[in-house]
Amino acid sequence: MTLASIARRISVAYDATILALDLKGEYCSLLSHTVRRVVNLNPLSTPIRICSQGARNLLEILVDAVSSILSLTEGNRRLLSELLSTCCTTCKSINEILRSIPVYELGETTKALETLSLFFDSCQGLDIATIAREFLRPKTALILNLEKLTHYDHTLTTPLLFTILTAIPQLLDPTELNKVRLAIVLDEAWSYLPYATRNTITKLLRLARSYGISLLIATQSIDDLGSYAELTVSNSGLFIALASNYRNYWTQLARLSLI
Repeated sequence: MTLASIARRISVAYDATILALDLKGEYCSLLSHTVRRVVNLNPLSTPIRICSQGARNLLEILVDAVSSILSLTEGNRRLLSELLSTCCTTCKSINEILRSIPVYELGETTKALETLSLFFDSCQGLDIATIAREFLRPKTALILNLEKLTHYDHTLTTPLLFTILTAIPQLLDPTELNKVRLAIVLDEAWSYLPYATRNTITKLLRLARSYGISLLIATQSIDDLGSYAELTVSNSGLFIALASNYRNYWTQLARLSLI
């Protein structure tokens, strides 16, 4: 509720777009009375297409993202890039490629392909340019709805980071820094940010500074952010601490408030 309220205020004040990662299926109702349009995109049922005009660039961004999140070796990274290129040239789905190669030949790349197959397809689904052009408009809320995902881990970070890295630069003007253009809502961040790498977090923060983005993060404890706690707090313009009966909670907040 807190993040939704802040996002609504930003949208009203600046005619900003809202991009929310929704794990509970609640943001459509929370934002529908404020913004002009709410788009509920579930990449689990409507995948994001990775093979289109300029597909090589999209593939490399996707490979970089998932390689970073899963800590793939350079060899596995190259194999993943080759397999995704094959998906595009043959118009086969990631699952078809995954089924056609024995697991022992793929190694750690299997996990990457299984993760990507949840959210992405080669020739089917929504094109990222369409997402940027049609859905990321002023006073529009784009909800990445992942409530049907049965587990919360690194998989959540992949479609989020890919959407941010590819759609946002197409949408936003880096010279217009005097106003917030986009509010990114990362609710229940405890369930997926620990699986992201420092490079992932740094990219999010750099994009926020470069493109007039307000990054709204909610988590249950500052410990949930792990090694990113100080990095996140030091880049925060607003820090809200909710009530708690645990002394250690306030001790940590007191330490971080001195950063």
